[in-house]
Amino acid sequence: MYFSDFIFHHSNRKTRCAESAGTKVKNSSLFNVSEPEQFKKVPAYKYINNTLTKDLYDPGFDIPNPGLCPESGASLKLLIIVETARYRSDRREDIRRTYGHSFSLRKDVAKMFLLGRPEKPGDNPDIPSESDRYGDIVVGRFVDTFYNLTLKTTAALEWVMTYCSKVKFIFKADDDAFLNIPRILDLIESWGDEKRAIIGDFSKYGVTRNKKDRHYVSPEVYNLSYFPAYAFGESGYLVTVDIVKELLERGLRTAYLNMEDVFYTGVIASEIGATKAFHKSSFKWHNRSYWAGSEDKNKCGIQDNVCVWAPERKRKIFLFNMTQTDRQACTGG
Repeated sequence: MYFSDFIFHHSNRKTRCAESAGTKVKNSSLFNVSEPEQFKKVPAYKYINNTLTKDLYDPGFDIPNPGLCPESGASLKLLIIVETARYRSDRREDIRRTYGHSFSLRKDVAKMFLLGRPEKPGDNPDIPSESDRYGDIVVGRFVDTFYNLTLKTTAALEWVMTYCSKVKFIFKADDDAFLNIPRILDLIESWGDEKRAIIGDFSKYGVTRNKKDRHYVSPEVYNLSYFPAYAFGESGYLVTVDIVKELLERGLRTAYLNMEDVFYTGVIASEIGATKAFHKSSFKWHNRSYWAGSEDKNKCGIQDNVCVWAPERKRKIFLFNMTQTDRQACTGG
């Protein structure tokens, strides 16, 4: 069933892997870029039977905030797009106080919070006032629900194409995660100038058929047993900006699948021939050991990590403190 050029590691029912079209990177030993074949022979998008994404998506923005990306991002190495729910003003504030603050004086890194419209008029916080206060909010024209996450990522791609097309990398993140900005910049440096890539925790999951599970996908919508290799969305993922337009255009012309990471980093990335790369040590999103044991014991492990699950303020503060001190002792630099 599996081809000889797979590189994979089992963890329960998950298989980590990556795809490449002969990619060469600055430090290739750091990246797993082998290439599975089954979704080349019969592209995964042909197995989706649903309404086209373009028929569900309303382009444009209620709050665009184009000033987040001056000169279309020509001076930016990295744009961080945090997908957040309207009511999660507490998590947005935590991010502004921790890793969002760590690069506030840098001119080559920017962040934005992306959210949608309320399910009911008047629901949730006063987003326009929050936007006026901080200037880091973008609101798309989709209803902000779990089942519209693919529309949210579609809006992220549209915003980048419209306002930030000259940035080098984008990093898609969730608001319940802590991002280690110095490590992400290290990863970008290690990747070098190669193009057409998505870098993340690439995994291969079976399709959920349990109707009580929120990740349920019916056979009528997707009739294969496994998804193509995709970047686990909760761990976040890097995208080189040169494929953003292709991801957006192909995604709009493809039948809708409500799992945004599967849809864009799995199905659509395979269809456009993007490289899928898994970094061997820097994507450990849900590492419970960080919350036990001595700080000294965990410091270097945390500093090597790109993205850590940290929904609570105290965890974000803990991680922020751990990633801002004694980096040389861990990196040897």
